Amino acid sequence: MAKSFQDRAALVVCGLVALAAWPLRSQEVKPTKQDEAVTAAKLLAEADGQFGSRDLVRAGASYRRVLDLPAANPVHAKAYYGLARIAALSDDDDQAEELFRKTLKTSPDDVTKSWVYLYLGRIAFGAGERDEAQKNFRAVLAITAAPELVKTAAQKELARANRPARPTQPPAKN
Repeated sequence: MAKSFQDRAALVVCGLVALAAWPLRSQEVKPTKQDEAVTAAKLLAEADGQFGSRDLVRAGASYRRVLDLPAANPVHAKAYYGLARIAALSDDDDQAEELFRKTLKTSPDDVTKSWVYLYLGRIAFGAGERDEAQKNFRAVLAITAAPELVKTAAQKELARANRPARPTQPPAKN
C-alpha cells in the first residue's frame, strides 16, 4: 500500500521531533545552586529545631545531611557548630573541640564565631588550660557583632580564668 507523500513527510517530521526531544527526557535535571541553598537552609532549620527540642540523634543526622550538600561555607559552619554543640552536650570535649575548630575554618558569621570562641574557652578552662581559655574569651570580646549575651558570658568567664588557681593542699596528717 503506497502512502502519500504527505503521510510520509508527516511521519518523518514526527520522528525528527521525537528524536530531538529524546535527549531532554533522558537527561537528569540538575538542581540549581539556588535550589541547593534552599534545601540546605531548610535542613539546617530542621536540625536547629530538633536540637532545640533536644532530639540530638535526629539533629545530628540532619546536620550531617547539610554537610553532604554543596553549600556555602557559612551554611556548613552552622552545621559543624550544631554537631559541636551536640558533642559538648554529650560530654565529648575532644570531639566538640575538633568540630568547633572546623566551624572556624568554614567562614562562620560573627554570631556563630563568637559562640564558638566562648565554647572553646570553656573547654580549655575545664581542661586547666587557662592561657588558651583567656585567649578564646578575648577573641569573643574582639568580635564587634557578637551578641551582648555572648560578650557578657565571655567577660565573666575571662574574670574567672584570670583568678589565681586555688592551691591544692595535701590532707592534714593526724
